[in-house]
Amino acid sequence: MILITLIFIVYTCLDAITQAFYYDSNPDTKDIHGLFLAQRAIVVASLSFNLPSDYSYTHIGIFALALCLIYSFFHNGVYYFSRHTLNKNIYPKGFFSNSETSTAVMEFGIGFRTALAILGFIFLYGLTL
Repeated sequence: MILITLIFIVYTCLDAITQAFYYDSNPDTKDIHGLFLAQRAIVVASLSFNLPSDYSYTHIGIFALALCLIYSFFHNGVYYFSRHTLNKNIYPKGFFSNSETSTAVMEFGIGFRTALAILGFIFLYGLTL
């Protein structure tokens, strides 16, 4: 389970960097958050259903929820850091920035992202007991 979580975090960071380049390359890009959401759902489902066979569907659901909770902390943080690296005029706090202009359906500030990630890691820890 730890390896799958680490794979997910690496995927999350790479996804954020990709999106940073996508949105930085052309400010008039189309809003494709729906496509990004579908891609993330497929990854979470694929990773969750690759848990060892001794996990119940309840455990799989909790694991998937935990991944969703930690996603925003890493994704948004790396996204803001990457955008700031590409253009020093935006997201001045880098990883710890908050978006004021996002077109995403859900946008969380750093405090809430951190709280969600902590809750997600608590769920993951609970699954390992």
